[in-house]
Amino acid sequence: MRACPARRTRTSTGEVPEPSPSASRETILNEDQATYLITLLRNTPIVRRFKLNLVKAFRAAINELHRIKQQQFNLDWQQQRIESRVEFRLMNATLQMVRADQGKDTAAHHYSNEARLINFALTGEFKPLDRTALNAADLALLAKLELKNTVLIGCKVDYADRKTALQQYAVDLRTPRQPALTRHTQQLALAA
Repeated sequence: MRACPARRTRTSTGEVPEPSPSASRETILNEDQATYLITLLRNTPIVRRFKLNLVKAFRAAINELHRIKQQQFNLDWQQQRIESRVEFRLMNATLQMVRADQGKDTAAHHYSNEARLINFALTGEFKPLDRTALNAADLALLAKLELKNTVLIGCKVDYADRKTALQQYAVDLRTPRQPALTRHTQQLALAA
């Protein structure tokens, strides 16, 4: 990208010489620098064309960055959605096996109850959840909750205890972890 056109000067005969390739230079500018630069230039036909091309180039670059970011988000979302779907199926299969070992049938409402339990741990509400409306981070948390519930079902933990454990697990996953204190840090804290 050419930062600015070479300035033409008139010779003593009144002719305007063509700029030579060595008379121009290239400079890389960020958007703010380029915006400032174009406010300083005169609005000759060449400068107006330059300003238009510069604005178009920055808009194209911004659109491309947005497209790449959206594509990465979509891939992450799709991966998390697939993972949560797999965990949900595993949870349901485990529920069915544990109930069969206990000599019980598993009805549709048993699966719904487990889904609502997970939804409660995630949102705080016992109601159906549109999983396609969740963002990638919530889908990842959902998959972890389903996996934890699967393990708890497999260990034959009753519903009330699983409810409490899943609520606490969701809180733990959402809470940023603090680095552990070393013995040296603890001694410094006690000395202060």
